[in-house]
Amino acid sequence: MAAGKLLSNFQCPNCGSAVSLRATGISLSVSCKNCRSIIGVENENYKILSQFEASKTVTPLIPIGTRGEIESILFEVIGFLERTDHLGYHPWREYLLFNPYHGFRWLVEAKGHWSYVTMIKKTVFQKNSSGEIDYQGRSYSLFDEGSAKVRYVWGEFYWRIKRNQELVTKDYVSPPYMLSLEQENSEIVWSQAIYQKAEFIQKTFNIQQVMPYSIGIAPHQPCFWGTVWDEVKWVSLCFLIVLTLIHCFLNSLNTQSLSHTQSATYIALPKGAVPSKGAFGIQPIREKDVLNSEIETPTFELKNNFTGLEVGLWADISNAWVASTFELVNCDTDETIPLESEVANYNGYDSDGYWSEGSNRVSNTISSVPKGRYFLRADIDADPALKKFDYQIMIKDGIIPLFNLILALFLVLCIPIFAYWRKWSFEVERWSESDYSPFSTGED
Repeated sequence: MAAGKLLSNFQCPNCGSAVSLRATGISLSVSCKNCRSIIGVENENYKILSQFEASKTVTPLIPIGTRGEIESILFEVIGFLERTDHLGYHPWREYLLFNPYHGFRWLVEAKGHWSYVTMIKKTVFQKNSSGEIDYQGRSYSLFDEGSAKVRYVWGEFYWRIKRNQELVTKDYVSPPYMLSLEQENSEIVWSQAIYQKAEFIQKTFNIQQVMPYSIGIAPHQPCFWGTVWDEVKWVSLCFLIVLTLIHCFLNSLNTQSLSHTQSATYIALPKGAVPSKGAFGIQPIREKDVLNSEIETPTFELKNNFTGLEVGLWADISNAWVASTFELVNCDTDETIPLESEVANYNGYDSDGYWSEGSNRVSNTISSVPKGRYFLRADIDADPALKKFDYQIMIKDGIIPLFNLILALFLVLCIPIFAYWRKWSFEVERWSESDYSPFSTGED
């Protein structure tokens, strides 16, 4: 793109004031600073394209003539316009940037969100089966389509711009990029926008005023948690695989040296019954007295240090419950480790047929038990309706608790699960402004 003189002066055909051009030979229209009329400058026969309407004065945040460097290119703001949708409800502002060697770019501000826009000259678009657009290896989804109307103009432009000029528009997004189509009659122009932080724009153009407050989420605003999700999902998967393999490996190394089962019969004695004479003499039996409600296992030795010990309880019951309080006692130190278990088994028939709930067997694991000599004490309590039932206490060592693996997996998954939830919430809010949301429920 060849550039003429950087500045060219002429008199406004409406008010006679001096008008300056910064992109001589390139700009096709310019607005008069004094009367704000839009003048066609494609040749020396300067013509008024549209008149200024005093009720639509807008002060640009970045004044005409301001310079700033983007992508190592020094640009100057030479034009400003405000557009809106065809209903006039959603305005946005566009700043035309010019460099004599690199041509034109745009800065667009909408609801406090900024975009750096470049026109696309050589385009090859191909719509895929889902209605998206592919461009330079990225897939863009249709976000919005409608029309845009020019509401206010100031500065110079490379086309014959007029107030109330209306274009058909379509926006396709692939954050942080957005492709925009503008069509007037048969002429179609494509451009690519990349999202910019307001702090960068303020610093680049030395804006002293307070920047517009960002409202909502821009169509192409990048999601921080989406980046986190992309980075941690594969790392987390690798951790899951490694943890599972470690658990399986430790299970294969951990040998079982103990497996003990002890059986007994729980008997609820009638009120006033007298049991056999024991170590403490003959004791009268009260209403809740039972036989074999407390048992102790023989002494056993745990040879593996910090092993897992599984304690199981089985009871031959139906439509009742049995609970037990266990104490694992170290024979050398008298230290105890408490544990509680309960089995409950209920069944019956109703209008839907047979049903059952619960189980006759339960097991719990005591993790990281030091090696040494131990015995297990059990105190059995039962449903008052039960008079007699058989039960068993089972002990098994060499157990690596699955709970440890589940806890480790949960801790590993916390970050990716949270990141995905935040990413999903962000995308739902983004697409709530679109008629083409992939999150639509189908309801109006």
